[in-house]
Amino acid sequence: MQAALGDLWMAPAGDAYHVHHSGDVHAMFRARHRSLLTDFRATAIDADQPFSRLVEIGCGVDRLLGDCRAACPEIANFVGLDLNPYASRRMAIRPHLPIHPESVWL
Repeated sequence: MQAALGDLWMAPAGDAYHVHHSGDVHAMFRARHRSLLTDFRATAIDADQPFSRLVEIGCGVDRLLGDCRAACPEIANFVGLDLNPYASRRMAIRPHLPIHPESVWL
């Protein structure tokens, strides 16, 4: 399973997903989960021990992580981890978001 997923996300098919479909998938996700960022803020910032770092594993081109950054600017450090080389390159050219792209396999 691990090898198959690695083969998919590190191959041109993984790049094609991010280029052609990830924006639509993110829009559908946000439409269905409108309260997500409000709930996230309540957990991350308004809690007794606010978050200082948010790590998203499999962040793609940082759409959801960017939404979280906009909703919770109090969080000092955002880290995006993704296996796909295209996604990592896209994150690297977005200096307005403090995201550190890395390629990992857990």
